[in-house]
Amino acid sequence: MAIASTSGATARLALTQSLTLDNTMPRRVTVTANVKGENLGQGFSMIRIQAYNASNQIVAAVPAGPYLRESFGWQPYAITLTIPEGATRLTVEPMLDRAAGKLWVTGIGLAEGGLPALLNPSFTYTSTSGAPQYWNAWNPAGTATAAVSPHGGPSGQAAVAITSTSGSSARYALTQNIPVDSSTPRQLRLRGSVKGEGLSGGFSMLRVQGYNAAGQLTMPAAQGPYLTGTFAWKTYTTDIVLPVGTTRLSVEPMLDRSAGTLWFTGLEIVENTATGTLTATATPAGPVELVWSVAVPNTVRYAVHRIEGTTAPAGDATTLVRTAVAPTTADDTGAPGRTYTYVVQALDATGTVLATSPPVKVSTPASFTDRTQSTILTAQQANGGQARVTWAIAANAAPGNLTVQVGARSPQTIQGYEGSIQLSGNPGDEVLLRSGSQVLSTAQVGATAHPRALVDTGTIARVNQQLAAGDATTSAAWQATVDRVAGPDSAYASNGSAGLYRARDAAFLYAASGNQQYAQQAYDGIVAAEGFIAPRSSNMGLELARAALLLAPAYDWAYNGWNAEQRAHVVDLIIKTADLLSTYHHDALDDTVKTSNWVGVVRSTELALLLAARGDTGVPNYDQRVAFLLDQTNQHLEQAYTNSGFTQEGWDYFQYTMLYMLPSIYLAQDTGIRTLDTQLQRPKFWNLALHVVSSRSEGDALQFGVSGPKGKTAGIFPLLFPISPPNAAPGLKHLYDRVQGVASDGHTFDDTHGVWAMLFYPESASGTAADLSAAEAHSALLDDEEGFYVFRSGYANRDDTLIATASRNQQHRGWSSAETFSLSWMSHDTTWATLGGKHWTEPLLWSKPLVDGKLEPYRNQYETMTGAGETLESRAFPDQGGGYLRLDGSGNFQVDTALREEVVDLNSEGAVDAIVVIKDTFQDADSHRWDWQLRPEAGVTVTVNENATEEQPYFTFASPNGTVLSGFVHNRTGITAQVIDGTLRLSRTGTSAEFEIVLATSPTGPLSAVSASNGLVIDGRLIDFDALDTTTPAGLPGL
Repeated sequence: MAIASTSGATARLALTQSLTLDNTMPRRVTVTANVKGENLGQGFSMIRIQAYNASNQIVAAVPAGPYLRESFGWQPYAITLTIPEGATRLTVEPMLDRAAGKLWVTGIGLAEGGLPALLNPSFTYTSTSGAPQYWNAWNPAGTATAAVSPHGGPSGQAAVAITSTSGSSARYALTQNIPVDSSTPRQLRLRGSVKGEGLSGGFSMLRVQGYNAAGQLTMPAAQGPYLTGTFAWKTYTTDIVLPVGTTRLSVEPMLDRSAGTLWFTGLEIVENTATGTLTATATPAGPVELVWSVAVPNTVRYAVHRIEGTTAPAGDATTLVRTAVAPTTADDTGAPGRTYTYVVQALDATGTVLATSPPVKVSTPASFTDRTQSTILTAQQANGGQARVTWAIAANAAPGNLTVQVGARSPQTIQGYEGSIQLSGNPGDEVLLRSGSQVLSTAQVGATAHPRALVDTGTIARVNQQLAAGDATTSAAWQATVDRVAGPDSAYASNGSAGLYRARDAAFLYAASGNQQYAQQAYDGIVAAEGFIAPRSSNMGLELARAALLLAPAYDWAYNGWNAEQRAHVVDLIIKTADLLSTYHHDALDDTVKTSNWVGVVRSTELALLLAARGDTGVPNYDQRVAFLLDQTNQHLEQAYTNSGFTQEGWDYFQYTMLYMLPSIYLAQDTGIRTLDTQLQRPKFWNLALHVVSSRSEGDALQFGVSGPKGKTAGIFPLLFPISPPNAAPGLKHLYDRVQGVASDGHTFDDTHGVWAMLFYPESASGTAADLSAAEAHSALLDDEEGFYVFRSGYANRDDTLIATASRNQQHRGWSSAETFSLSWMSHDTTWATLGGKHWTEPLLWSKPLVDGKLEPYRNQYETMTGAGETLESRAFPDQGGGYLRLDGSGNFQVDTALREEVVDLNSEGAVDAIVVIKDTFQDADSHRWDWQLRPEAGVTVTVNENATEEQPYFTFASPNGTVLSGFVHNRTGITAQVIDGTLRLSRTGTSAEFEIVLATSPTGPLSAVSASNGLVIDGRLIDFDALDTTTPAGLPGL
């Protein structure tokens, strides 16, 4: 149909059709049609839509346009009207009004209305003059012009370009009016694609304003964001909140007071479903930490979107950063010195967007402090015979000419101190990171197939061979694991994680047996305990670390027994755990010093979790996060442990940390990572264990740090075997068998950690202590760096003597205790000297000197005020496990003088099993009460004999088994002795004090001594308090 006129402003013709309305009609309708124009004048030609009531009064009408003018080809046309209550009919009128020319109309349709829609939003349709149809020029000034480029858009679609050369005097805007009313959603968003070239400043933007029926402004234009400079195509958004009474919106892509060219295309108005909150925090290290609350039903995950600039991202595939499962995540893919805007979408199971957060903008620091302290190199199998290689160069290095080489292929030049690249490569290929000809780091390409760590085919074959052969430890640990998996949750932790432990155990049983039932039990266990993987107000890092080290092997080992749906479910839990940890903060983690057990536990287990799953369907690569976690773990290994294996926090925390960190490191090694190897091999953890763990039924260990008196040994020995020399294995097996294994009282086989026994216990190695040929195991452990000294008589049985003394030469982050001149001592199934562990406010619990009844000054249980002890001399006796010490503790006690000389003689050829000689000398300008304490375990009888001569014990400690520790005090004039709640306390008062004490154990009862010049003779050994440093390779000199 065509409507034509030659009379211009006096012409009008409309074709009308009426539609009767009832209650079934939608209240908002849209009329659509296709239209074409030929030489249409500047009138008011359009398709008009109006609503009438029963009295034939107009109750609703589109207020203005869009009007059809000039000449144009066939194009779509749409107009929307809200029908008020009381309307009884609707008229639709294609009309030519006060204009010459010809208007063609066809395909008129009526549909339920939606959001306000822009006509010709990508400027596809133009008049014969080249102007974009439905868009009017507004207030042009200067040299600004607009032109449509038919294929100038980002995907080859049309775009309009507004150009100016006159700078601050230029202005050009295209405008289109869109009707709105009370039924229009109140929150809208106008968005489109923009590109800039040489924009010199000004106020160019995508402007939107609102007006009421009287033409009055109800919604002023936003103050930006303004577009300047040169930039590629990007998304621009501006949010709209419709004020009451607004009847139309004016949308205006504009260049204002600027030179340059600004392109627009793809403009649209969408409902702004932003809900909840979103915060974004840029950290100095680079990651932007995001936390949101978008609480809508049926949400299963979140899509995190980011765009550079201050406009909200489009929320499509072009702006997606990652998918999160927890309501938090860290984006570590940004660049320094940038401004980003984020939104988060809540998604249902089908990926449908349920809600969108408000946008939030954040600026990253001009430079990042995220340089790793270690050089990191990882490589993982990718699709199509490729390997994804990631590197990070240590902060103290500034190498040039960086290359990466995979296998025998040609080296590939790389740029930057960190990054990732995809190269040809296969699992097992060697990867070299070089600076020139210098090799900075090596790795292997890790496979993505499962299981990928700890249970390779060779390991599983060995476990099955040992089971078939009836090897005692493997068989017992296997049966205990089978029974736990089949039994109640009470066999596992009671904090809600039982299902995760069961899952790990069942996954191992599946990997070893192939029994599908175990794979299902592994999955069921995870489902039962997935509520454990949740935000919590305290200790979240440690609790999630527990989950991570259970999820990682459970997922990896049971993977082949699960279907795609089960794998996807567990992947969601893995991502949720990673999300929660990525924004988690704790002082022990954030400190620049990485010595706390928190670092060893939390960082290593998250590493294991990501390595177990990355590369699988739905799992991000986590390149930057993996590098960060490797560096954190490496720093912990380097800083928290001396070469002796000593850690300030004590044996309990050593065992606890290693239960998490060592499996995580072994998993990393099995994925081809070697970053941790050097620092892992440096500390002699095996030698520490050999020195401090007894053969007593509960595996009691010498106390240092904040350890308690009862040993914690479950799981630790199997985990130490892989990093111990073969000549140490007999000693480790000897101890393991007696505290956890076949020769133990409890036959616990590491309890819930029994999987490590099956994986690492060396059945073929000797377990006879006589075969322990590692020389260091038979000599005193002397750690002058920290001031920690351990002496052991041998590896026979529960009668072995184990003695430790400390001088606290250093202090760093983590649990610590005031253990200067402390004494921890076990022998004959008895603990003769205990320490207070975490009881830092109870001085009576400590076997050590006190000043005025107090321990060394403390800030709190985590931080000793000083670590200023000094080792003046330490040496081992070559022919036995004892040695000589001379220590200065004045800096810790904060007195003028605090000196200790100590001789530990473990020659047990006579009646005496062990002699400890101590000479403590104190002096200060102020007078003090100087106490010297010794506290045994409960059950030991402490007796003081005030009438004893110096040749007789001044005090005795008697064990229930008949063994006696005899205590001799030389020059005891002025000393008072008390037994207070089981603690022996010797005291002097004044500006100085000296304690010359001999402690000797014997299974035959109390000992006696013979007086000698400046000392005593006990069991034929001379103790000269003026010459304690005069010793022989065999210990104290004989007569």
